[in-house]
Amino acid sequence: MCPQQWYEAWPARLGLEAMAVRERFPGFRFQRAPDGTLLLWGQLRSVSGAMYQIALVYPRHFPHTSPRVYPIPRLSGPHQYADGAMCLFRADDRFWVSTSTAATILAAAALWLNAHEHWRKYGRWLGREHL
Repeated sequence: MCPQQWYEAWPARLGLEAMAVRERFPGFRFQRAPDGTLLLWGQLRSVSGAMYQIALVYPRHFPHTSPRVYPIPRLSGPHQYADGAMCLFRADDRFWVSTSTAATILAAAALWLNAHEHWRKYGRWLGREHL
């Protein structure tokens, strides 16, 4: 038997997530993976007008752990984890707090995509970089 998922234990939080995503990113849709993991699928448009397919994966310990975001197909370049997830912030930045929503992460992913396009064109990442 699978352990209860965060969204089953906390349906009010799922409602908050759905409302925040619907208001700010209406093209995104929830989907449940076979293992029960909750996903969000949709497209983000960059400043250049390019469209990127995005998969946001909610972790088991959400909202105490932030979702991970993956461009589909995977993009090559800096500021990504080994599994292809976008590196959107550093843990010590305090960007993600337990009251943040997926809409917060999707906004950061949109900024990441613009920085990635700038890096491809000019060889320099926009925004802060940490060593």
